Amino acid sequence: MNKEQINNNKKRKTVQEKVKKDAKINTNSLNVCKFDKTGVSLFAWVKTLISVHDAIPNIIKLIDKIITTKATSAIDGSSIFGDYKHGTYNQIEQVIDLQQRKLSLINIFKIIETMVQSLSKKHQEFVNLKFYKHKTVQYIAEELEIDERTAFRWSNNILSKLVEYCEKNNWGTMFFNSQTQDEPWIKEHYNKYYKKMMDYNKV
Repeated sequence: MNKEQINNNKKRKTVQEKVKKDAKINTNSLNVCKFDKTGVSLFAWVKTLISVHDAIPNIIKLIDKIITTKATSAIDGSSIFGDYKHGTYNQIEQVIDLQQRKLSLINIFKIIETMVQSLSKKHQEFVNLKFYKHKTVQYIAEELEIDERTAFRWSNNILSKLVEYCEKNNWGTMFFNSQTQDEPWIKEHYNKYYKKMMDYNKV
């Protein structure tokens, strides 16, 4: 290795350390990402769930509208009762499937709420601003009367605490996979976060 390569490696390491220091990434979070794939998976699930929290009520409302429409259609279609594909039987089955999906989403929503309620009031406010309302760090810092570095620290500390809460309650990757199996859009979010964390692990 020549002198130029050595200098480049030193510069790269310095930049990486500076990024970590500036972002104030929690040490425990780094350890999870760096050494434990199971931990990375659970960390990614926690971040996924609190990130999709605010979308779930809107999806439930849409499902309710579709259920009402299909239920009405099933009643109106009773005159073609013998047509299984287009008649009452099929409409009722669709309504039942939608109702089950709605209940599943409500359950996911309650799981997220239970997780977040395990945090202190201040940390709950932080989750609400950052992950539910998607406010900037600067806005959050001003709203909670903390500096921006503290806000960065809180972000990772909160995620770590939520991971610990899940572990304590035996809510692991298999549990969250089973809870979200009918919601591929949530799994897509999870895959995105998981990949980012695994890529970070390679740095």
